[in-house]
Amino acid sequence: MEKIKVLFTGTQLRQRRRETILNPPEGVEYRTMVPIQRMRPDHIISKATPPSGNRLKGILIKIINSLKLPNFRYIQKKYLSGISLIHTPGQLLLNRFPYVVEVDNPACLARYDLDIFGKRKGILARFLKSRYCRKIICISQAAKESMAAYFPPEITAKCTVVYPYVKINPYRKTENLDKVILLSCNTKFYMKGTREVLLAYEELRKEHQNLELWIVSNTPKEFLEKYKDLKDIKFFEAKYSKQELYERFYSQCDIFVQPSYQDSFGLVYLELAASGKPIVTTDLYAIPEIVVEGYNGFLIKSPLYMYNPDHTLKPEYFPMKYHDTEEEFYKKIDGETVVRQLTEKLGRLIVDPGLRQRMGQNSLLLVGQRFSEERRKEKLKEIYGHAYEKN
Repeated sequence: MEKIKVLFTGTQLRQRRRETILNPPEGVEYRTMVPIQRMRPDHIISKATPPSGNRLKGILIKIINSLKLPNFRYIQKKYLSGISLIHTPGQLLLNRFPYVVEVDNPACLARYDLDIFGKRKGILARFLKSRYCRKIICISQAAKESMAAYFPPEITAKCTVVYPYVKINPYRKTENLDKVILLSCNTKFYMKGTREVLLAYEELRKEHQNLELWIVSNTPKEFLEKYKDLKDIKFFEAKYSKQELYERFYSQCDIFVQPSYQDSFGLVYLELAASGKPIVTTDLYAIPEIVVEGYNGFLIKSPLYMYNPDHTLKPEYFPMKYHDTEEEFYKKIDGETVVRQLTEKLGRLIVDPGLRQRMGQNSLLLVGQRFSEERRKEKLKEIYGHAYEKN
């Protein structure tokens, strides 16, 4: 039987997409626009230095942004030779060629700008209704519900939930066996609630012994200075490869804590679940699909929700300038209630090793049931096969 040849667009490759391309479903052959070895990895936490853009590219981006266009993409014909189908990450194709589009939330179709989304919603709908757009892959149930809230049934009928997958972390804790290690890992210190984690830890260390807090982040200097004399708080620069994170941090911690104020999915929670850890985080958007309250962790209430109950996005929060996001917007949040909830939930896990173990095992079970490689391959094979048959 002839293989379905799927072109994965883009020159930058997140870890979860790299895994998909290297492990295709049966009967599927992936192709990329450049050799996979040359594709830039994502820079969420990586030793790689993001390439600097040239002046012309910067000018073109400004022009495109000024036109308030959706996330359009045109694929040159030289890449389409022998291709059966295109798989795009949040991009709507200008080509008259069958494709599937993958979304983490509907705003990705408008480059995460709700002003563009609102003004161009009719254009978005026309492209999504098109016979060339065969399927819409939603990476969470929350994303699918968002699509249903914004678009008519004929579009949402194309939507299918296909979760990312992660492999089970093969490493196990081998050091600091007499200590309870709390880990928070990100590159956006304020957005991910790291300040609140530190404040909660200040209270916890007064009540509990043999604790350590590890922070992997771009920590502001004021916090490095504030906690420099506390040997049980260890700061690490956010510069590690995925393998190093799995081996040096994910496997060696006992509890993962990250009360994020903004996340569409949060792959880091999935990676920690695959490491068999209990997780304490906020109940935002798709996170409750990874962390089930009382089962493999605890969900706390956030003082800030960027999504409405029907998973539509609140216009006042999109777009936000990057510097405002980090230094102004999230810094101004009153996280007192978050600190209080963290102290209570983490305290329960610290004093109860049996609870930590049960929740950690449940994390592994959840990954195997919902986020397995086999499950994703099965779903993708079905989607590609359906799209290919329509050709």
